[in-house]
Amino acid sequence: AQTHSSGGVFISEANDVALGTVANLAGIRSAGDITLVAGGAVTQATASPSLTGAHIRLEAGSGVGTRGAPVGTTTTTLAAKTTASGGVFVVESASGGALTIGTVDGLAGVSTAMNGPVDIRTTDGSLIVSRGVPASGNGSVRLMAGGADSDLTVAAPIGSGTGNLDLASGRHLRLQGAAADLTTGGGGTITAVATGGALSMTEGTTIQTASGNIALTSSGCVLAACSGVRS
Repeated sequence: AQTHSSGGVFISEANDVALGTVANLAGIRSAGDITLVAGGAVTQATASPSLTGAHIRLEAGSGVGTRGAPVGTTTTTLAAKTTASGGVFVVESASGGALTIGTVDGLAGVSTAMNGPVDIRTTDGSLIVSRGVPASGNGSVRLMAGGADSDLTVAAPIGSGTGNLDLASGRHLRLQGAAADLTTGGGGTITAVATGGALSMTEGTTIQTASGNIALTSSGCVLAACSGVRS
């Protein structure tokens, strides 16, 4: 590990990186940014958050976390990718704060290779998508803002080759602007659920599948302004 002058942490490993507890020290904590690059997989053995930093970049050859054991974070901005195989599975635990999928240390958004899925959730905070989230091949994308007062705001494209797209928010779900497109092919489906509020789409937003179903649900209302919904 190398500590930058800004107080950040950079770790590069040719093989796997296993996050957990060593000598009673749990994970990595930094007042600055954390960049973790692994030639293999990034895994997490404990249930508690392993990475705490201002902004976090995760890059792995064969997966970031797993569906059963996602990487736990406490941060404001996340960028992640897989380069050969595997998915990206992250749970943000900060209570009441917002997590932005953005640009960190030169890496923008979240992407996968070789049919890798994307599953990013907050336990109690809003989720903002400001950079693209493309899943490779039949990889699915699941983005969830947990907590009754949490919103999911999408301002960048989310897509998959043929995988399902699932979006859910505790309160409002907003698709903002022409860049906030949801697209998939084949039999992939698109589901967007605003559990406790409204689902809104601004002008230029496109929601499109090739042959799969599209389901838009809210407890308030669905608002669409010159948007395209095609299945």
